[in-house]
Amino acid sequence: MGRLGRRGRGGRCLERVRRLAAAREPYESGRLGGTPAGEYAKAEFDCQDVWILYGENPGEGEVANLRGTGFIDAIQEICGKLPEDRIGRILLDAGTADQAITRTTDWLTANPDAKHIFATSIDDARASGMAKAFVQSERDGYAVGPGCDDIGVSALKDGPLDETRYFGCVAYTPEKYPDYLVTIALDVLEGKPVPQEVHVVHQFLNQDNVTTLYP
Repeated sequence: MGRLGRRGRGGRCLERVRRLAAAREPYESGRLGGTPAGEYAKAEFDCQDVWILYGENPGEGEVANLRGTGFIDAIQEICGKLPEDRIGRILLDAGTADQAITRTTDWLTANPDAKHIFATSIDDARASGMAKAFVQSERDGYAVGPGCDDIGVSALKDGPLDETRYFGCVAYTPEKYPDYLVTIALDVLEGKPVPQEVHVVHQFLNQDNVTTLYP
């Protein structure tokens, strides 16, 4: 069995590497999507008649909730505190775009006065469904997805913002995780000091820059 697979030093090293590489900042990743959304709201609408819609699922845990909180807080830092009735929440517990389309459409029907809506959810699948609901309902909404997985990247490449209503996504770049793992593993095995947490760098992507990371 290889060095990392044995019990003892190698096994402890691998466990430490897993713990270090798993450290993330869900609240900050939410803010990373919410900040450009707030800046757009300020530039385009002077933050007038701005609403926020969050597709949540408390059953998926604190990480998902922190992303939504970060998104909401970032927009309000730019536009000021919104009235409570302008921050909507819908339960998206199926994890599908189809449910997101249906429940976002229901929310839009129940809130005909919602004018400029900035939305996010737990993943790109649900966020893309919210964007599709805006398109189908012909409402002025913009969705931000967390992850930039295949669904999110495809949504950004499908067309301009005024056609897709997919404002952008926060890229977690999981394809780069092995780079972090190898570097940390070597340092631990060689007895070099390593940080208690290793934070993976996230990046906001939109129609203008998505091809720089995903051609």
